[in-house]
Amino acid sequence: MAKDFVLITTGLSTLLVITALILPIGASIILLFRWKKISFNSIKEDIIYEQKLADHLMRFEAETLSDAEFWIERKIKRISNRINRFFGEKTAAVGLIALSYSFSKEFGGFEWISKTLAKGFSIDNIGNTLLLWSGALLVGVSLGAILLEQVISRYRFQLEILELVYRRQKRRESSCE
Repeated sequence: MAKDFVLITTGLSTLLVITALILPIGASIILLFRWKKISFNSIKEDIIYEQKLADHLMRFEAETLSDAEFWIERKIKRISNRINRFFGEKTAAVGLIALSYSFSKEFGGFEWISKTLAKGFSIDNIGNTLLLWSGALLVGVSLGAILLEQVISRYRFQLEILELVYRRQKRRESSCE
């Protein structure tokens, strides 16, 4: 009886593992055959969404939209300057994260980090604590810069919507003439 139970559970677990490996492959194959339809639907939904956003902005005058564009561009420039002043180019933030990882690995990896955190801030552990804090500062500032790049991309999207509104307004003006 116990032998049968072990055989059945072993067979079921093997079957579940094989199924777990095959299902993602099968789903990927299905997506391969439907990629054109999925891509078309995705771009169509993006266009509809952006057109709706432009429709909401069409009621504003061109001067108001121009002011909004000016302030968004100014905001992008300020954030970019802030990032570039500290990091330089865009890839520097990712480089600093990699540096922080190698930094922690060089001093003993996660074991060193856990020992340093467990000892806390004490006189006999001040060197390790300061090294850990400096590594954490590098990671934190790097992640902050990466997140600021996401904010910039959102502002750029808003500029693209404003450009769409300008195009639609010009088209409306030319059709009225």
